[in-house]
Amino acid sequence: MVSGPASCHSVAISDKGQAFVWGRNKLGQLGVGDEEPRNGPTLVAGPLAKEVVVTAATGKSHTVFVTAKGQVWACGETKFGCVGPNFKKKMETQSVPVLVPGIAGAISASCGADFCMVIRVTSLSSRHFDHSLLCVSDHLLHVFCKFSSLETGSIYSAFS
Repeated sequence: MVSGPASCHSVAISDKGQAFVWGRNKLGQLGVGDEEPRNGPTLVAGPLAKEVVVTAATGKSHTVFVTAKGQVWACGETKFGCVGPNFKKKMETQSVPVLVPGIAGAISASCGADFCMVIRVTSLSSRHFDHSLLCVSDHLLHVFCKFSSLETGSIYSAFS
């Protein structure tokens, strides 16, 4: 069960990896193909319905899903790049989840009101992880902090 402090919608993930959503849907944040609210659990629409979802996160008007393949899918308000960096400026909502390009190895996601963060594994053998900021003012994907050797606590920052 997932819901964020800024969101008025929720996500539940079944033991088979199906994502069910309900709540406010004014900007397509439920990912069910329309902008009508849902009072009870509804299966997410589109290609994501065929994926195994392992976790999700909700923002004010967007939702991010992480699959067992390490992919990130998103839907809802496209403002600030919250559904990924490749959307046309005239398009304001995405009511069916779309694959966010440029992110592989995702294991977790978190959302604020108007931004998302994804934790991804960059190298299983050396246990390197990094956080990727999905939503920034220039709509680009930025790595804003990297952690090296989590077991030993060695931390360094790399802003780009």
